Amino acid sequence: MGSELFVGLVQMSSGEDVEQNLKDLLQKYKILASKNAELVATPENTLFMRIRRNTPMVGFELQSSEMVALQKAVNQHQVPLLLGSIPLKADHSKKVYNATVIIEPEKEPQVLYKKIHLFDVDVEGQPSVRESDVFLPGDGPKVWEFKGFKWGLSICYDLRFSELYSEYAQKEVDVLFVPSAFLVPTGKAHWEVLLRARAVESQCYSLAPAQGGKSTGADEAFRETYGHSLAVDPWGQVLLDLDQESLTGVVKLERATIERVRRQIPMKGHRRL
Repeated sequence: MGSELFVGLVQMSSGEDVEQNLKDLLQKYKILASKNAELVATPENTLFMRIRRNTPMVGFELQSSEMVALQKAVNQHQVPLLLGSIPLKADHSKKVYNATVIIEPEKEPQVLYKKIHLFDVDVEGQPSVRESDVFLPGDGPKVWEFKGFKWGLSICYDLRFSELYSEYAQKEVDVLFVPSAFLVPTGKAHWEVLLRARAVESQCYSLAPAQGGKSTGADEAFRETYGHSLAVDPWGQVLLDLDQESLTGVVKLERATIERVRRQIPMKGHRRL
């Protein structure tokens, strides 16, 4: 069982230009791979974020050219790449999944998780969002193990549903992964408090690479996201907060920290539900 893990977080402003998104990601990945990151993790909508509701949805396959390019980079640098989410083509449906994918050296890309809760909302001052128009919901919680650390997987809007994280807490995961693209109003109000609460109640790390800034589409259309990619420790302390100047960062996860928090407040033995 690993005692520590160095994870690189990427903050992006992905839009509807897939080629530009890929270029941006490769640049940031290479920066983190040249440091001490053992894994690089990206936000929701890494390779494509639809800005206008009338824009055709782009769906990727695990062997799409963009994925092949990422696989080549991972093989070269020998640092696995955890894609927070991409729109993944679904069999027998025109809709896609919002899916987390891992790319490891010399291995086939693997789908780890599909977003469960779809973001159909009307936030005041913001355009309506209807993810269910183009996305299919995933089929349930997923736990992934990497170098001895257990990860409870989720994506963005999932963050608001505590029952998902309660299940992960009972499975004693070490990391909650929450790649996101929060809107600015909801980000200001809820982003940090939810991520810190999830870390505290689950007594584990929360890692949340995010979209931040202006994402552009056709005809000068754009969407602004909150950014502030966060890493939170099991005591609820913010270890990393990426702004628009620092778009990459590396955080150290320590098993000793998880064990120390769980020893001080032994919630596992106190659970009644």
